[in-house]
Amino acid sequence: MLDIDTRNENTLADAIEKFGPSPIIIRTASKKFHVWYRHNGEKRSIRPDKQTPIDILGGGYAVAPPSNANGGQYEFIEGSLSDLSSLSFMRAPPAQMPLGTPQNGLSEQVAGEGGRNDALFKIALQMARGATGMEGLFESVSNANISTMEPPLTDSEVIRIAASAWDYQQAGKNWSGSGRKIVKNFDEIDAFIPKDGKPHKSAPDAAFLLDLLRRLHFERKTFFVANAMHEKLGWSRKRFTAARSYLECMGKLRIVRPKGKDVPTVYGF
Repeated sequence: MLDIDTRNENTLADAIEKFGPSPIIIRTASKKFHVWYRHNGEKRSIRPDKQTPIDILGGGYAVAPPSNANGGQYEFIEGSLSDLSSLSFMRAPPAQMPLGTPQNGLSEQVAGEGGRNDALFKIALQMARGATGMEGLFESVSNANISTMEPPLTDSEVIRIAASAWDYQQAGKNWSGSGRKIVKNFDEIDAFIPKDGKPHKSAPDAAFLLDLLRRLHFERKTFFVANAMHEKLGWSRKRFTAARSYLECMGKLRIVRPKGKDVPTVYGF
């Protein structure tokens, strides 16, 4: 897709002459233009010609008419969704196009311009938690872009930010606004599952204790795991020390300094 970041129809005409005709031309909600082409391996390329306000966007999302955003509405200038099967390839060879940003990350080039991309992405993540679909999220993010960004980001950037936030939400990776957390990978969980089908009796307690210690000491390199802790957990001392010993054997708790006279053991993760 060509994202033409101007309302100048002469720029649109020049772009079509350079990249080739398309049966689908769209006027965006901000009265600028999108020209759709059949994907041919193009990546994101922001301003490949620094003198022309045109971005080449490949492999991502596109907003289709009659979507609403920024107080306006997307509309077809030429063609409709029924013409998708008739899309032609962009005339410029992909090899001649400067490669842009990876689709799953924010552009370093753009993100450096005052931090607007990062700020809007954080807003988009918060909005994604209550969104019911990509179209509604895009509309909300577009409105936030107009009201909170100075100057507002382009439609193409808003589409990309909203799409990225929606991908996070769909993948269960959107933790925005959910408070601090402990992250566990699959291997850590599997480590407490016995391979011979005979679970160690301290394994469940040890798994819980590890999470609790990470919760309490997440910012510390070293810490104590005192025996008195068993009282707060409502465990017997024997049960607590067994769980702690199991974590030591697994290598989840590392002894930094052994117990000395009147000095408790110092641990680390």
